[in-house]
Amino acid sequence: MQPLPKDGGTFWTTHRGLRIQVSYTEYENYYDAFTSFYYWEEESIDGWGQHPILNLAVAGALESLMEEIEEQGLDIWTTTRPSTKQKVQFLMFRPDDIN
Repeated sequence: MQPLPKDGGTFWTTHRGLRIQVSYTEYENYYDAFTSFYYWEEESIDGWGQHPILNLAVAGALESLMEEIEEQGLDIWTTTRPSTKQKVQFLMFRPDDIN
């Protein structure tokens, strides 16, 4: 039988300049944390972490997310628009290897 969750929640954070959604679930002896970076409407890249301490579960999920972003080949450039000083992000997936 799967363990039943005791509590959970969702919040947003910024990590390495990226806006990331964090969802967590508390179980009897540990936390599961899930992170999502939404790059287009509902399209996202996700990470996961598990640890008895919530902050460490979230840290593991953020690390997992960064590894997944790298594995998916997503390059993120952040710059400032000169006329407005507003931050701008460019998201680009690397092309597949052409043989």
